[in-house]
Amino acid sequence: MMRDLLPASLLLLVPYIGHAQDTLPNLMADHAYFGPARFANATDSADFSQSRNRLRSVPPTGTKDTTKVRYRMVWREDQHGGLWSVSRGDSSLWEARAYESLDLFLGVHFETADGRRVVMVVHETPCGLICRNARYYMED
Repeated sequence: MMRDLLPASLLLLVPYIGHAQDTLPNLMADHAYFGPARFANATDSADFSQSRNRLRSVPPTGTKDTTKVRYRMVWREDQHGGLWSVSRGDSSLWEARAYESLDLFLGVHFETADGRRVVMVVHETPCGLICRNARYYMED
């Protein structure tokens, strides 16, 4: 009887040991699930790498400041099914209150070396693989 219970009880540990997939990487870490990014040209590749390296993460802070801050889309990342493409943003305008606290699942806050605020807005689509769009908005 005890000999039959031991293998069955070991099967109960499988969900704690085995995982269907690895945990997702940090949003700013190099994307381990994707090959090299595809850019329209070499200039975009160099500019995107430099702009990502200049960003430093800052915590979102909420204040009662009512001034409006204008953000422009500067970069667009599309990651779908193992393909990663990066393109320049369309300069679309997004107005927000100064230091407006975004939903924690919506945006990641950064700051550039010269003090301008950057918000990365991430949208993930449920699919069998990683399907993610990220838009980088920089303060005007």
